[in-house]
Amino acid sequence: VDISSNKVTVKGYVYQFKKASKYELQEKILIDFTLSNKESIDECFCAQEPFVDDFQDPNYKKVQNQCDSAYKKAQTDSLFCPKCEDDLCETASKQQGSPAPIYNGWNFYTNIKGTISGSGMSVFGEKATGDITPDDFVCTLDITGLPLPQMYCSNTNDYYSGFGYGVNGKNLNCGLSFWFTCEEYDTSFHVGDVNVDFTACTPAPTLFPTPKPIKTSKPTRAPTPEPTPRPTQ
Repeated sequence: VDISSNKVTVKGYVYQFKKASKYELQEKILIDFTLSNKESIDECFCAQEPFVDDFQDPNYKKVQNQCDSAYKKAQTDSLFCPKCEDDLCETASKQQGSPAPIYNGWNFYTNIKGTISGSGMSVFGEKATGDITPDDFVCTLDITGLPLPQMYCSNTNDYYSGFGYGVNGKNLNCGLSFWFTCEEYDTSFHVGDVNVDFTACTPAPTLFPTPKPIKTSKPTRAPTPEPTPRPTQ
């Protein structure tokens, strides 16, 4: 994961582990995408009045359960965000020191460019929602008509001590999340989710060179003393 001032790039592999007996480890999906054109919570329809009564103390249940339908009915230039899932926004709001509202500070992205691909798409095809063909090994990511991708970490210098407050849709860790569909598939709803936990990269171990042996000269053997001859009687 590479985070800059205006965009986020994610690249890596996802493996299927839960059914390792069925899917060999080479069944993997390559994720390669960039989110760009960052926006703030101030532009989000579901965080502002009149959808919520109080910006700083919203009804998170309403944001979670009614944002989708309300946004699609509204005639608005505001953005489709934020997205709260699994009661995480409400849970996070009860944490000591959490922001108010909980998604204050989250970043939202209106553009996405990238794909998911690889032999593991056959696994994705079995799991995804919708009528898609497992033989299609490339999905060009599309977020049209869906809640915007969202990302946050309270401490980007140390992901382990930072909080995402539900931004990744799975827990309170730093991360990002979004729904997507594929340009190759003719569906009227999203076919998959991306949920990412941020963790610090483990540095590669430092390789110390093997020391060369120090050449030493062979020790000089002490001469064998000559026996003292006996005197002749």
